Amino acid sequence: MKTAAFLTLVALSSTTPLAKVPIASNDAALRDAEGRLDYSRVLRMIQEIEDKYAAETVYGEPLPVKRAAGGSSEPMKAYSEDGYNDDDYYGNGLVGKNSPQTFTVKFDTGSSTFFVPGPKCPSSTCLGPTRYNEGGTDEHNTTTVNYAKGKRVGENFLDTVSVAGVSVDNTQVVSLSQREGPTHVAPDSLMGLGFGKLKGKPNTFFEDAMEQGKVSVNEFSFYLGRTAKGTADKSEITIGGRDSSKFTGTPVLLPLVNTDHWNVPLDGVTVGGKAVTGLAKIATIDTGTSIIAAPATAVESFYSNIPGSAKHDSHFYSVPCDATIPPVVFKFGGHDFPLDSFDVIYDKKKNVCLGSFYSLSYPSLLVGDSFLKSWYSIYSYDAAGGKPAVLLAKAV
Repeated sequence: MKTAAFLTLVALSSTTPLAKVPIASNDAALRDAEGRLDYSRVLRMIQEIEDKYAAETVYGEPLPVKRAAGGSSEPMKAYSEDGYNDDDYYGNGLVGKNSPQTFTVKFDTGSSTFFVPGPKCPSSTCLGPTRYNEGGTDEHNTTTVNYAKGKRVGENFLDTVSVAGVSVDNTQVVSLSQREGPTHVAPDSLMGLGFGKLKGKPNTFFEDAMEQGKVSVNEFSFYLGRTAKGTADKSEITIGGRDSSKFTGTPVLLPLVNTDHWNVPLDGVTVGGKAVTGLAKIATIDTGTSIIAAPATAVESFYSNIPGSAKHDSHFYSVPCDATIPPVVFKFGGHDFPLDSFDVIYDKKKNVCLGSFYSLSYPSLLVGDSFLKSWYSIYSYDAAGGKPAVLLAKAV
């Protein structure tokens, strides 16, 4: 078995200047005014993730009434209430050609639509100071995402969108008029970096960037730092390449199982050398998920190997904060990817902590930020013999 953490060949990097944008850690989204984890917000986050993978998306519905068209690295700050957790990451995105508006954007490899708050969206659900001025070309139709509980509805526009200095023309922007679910001040917008075109949907921002020749390398990549270890302010998304200063060794190539999502082959997960049971053979790499999710039987198997852990509720397990965490290893495509024991704990309290593995009614393993803090992730559209792949390298 190859161990990815110890591959030490010279790192690959793009020969062209990198387009990078810092992404900040947003720990406040799931906490109350005193910095304590607000469990009701956590449950809403879980519901939102479940909804994302169960949602039915309807594109191109006609508007009831046809309306006239209206109208590379940057400094960043990371915010943490308790100095420990990183519940979300976001960076800036610009929308508009002549007088671009700035939005705080969550970059999500688990979805494929770019939502921004529109002028008709109620302030109770679309927070933040900026509303899209709908200055792009009106497509005179809508996008509706139907969730198990609620939905998102927005009008479709084609506009210029810029991320990390890469400016893409006539890419789809969905101006939200209805948003149901958890609300966040930051980020106020969501950019899907999953697969649009390959799934018969409108192109994503990055797919349009490739088609328009705005990037010379057909990949984007993420470095996610940690507030508690002083690296959160180094977090970034790189468009059209990778930042070799943020990882060591040669990235391990993981061809996709399919392009439903960024799905890689899962050989298994071990805790202290013992296999976690109840897992499927697919893992979804998802920057839009804060922690790690698996079916309930797999989560139970995982915590059975951690002394002192106990079921907290239907989703989470508690772990003694001073527990000695056995080595946790993810096995993708014949390679081992150890998880930093630091990230097995999600919410740190005085005596009892919540673990970062939680149960979700989704058959695949959802690999979120708790794992990706340890591994620099690259999302390529052609690295596997002209086909998409995820590449992982040990993050610095």
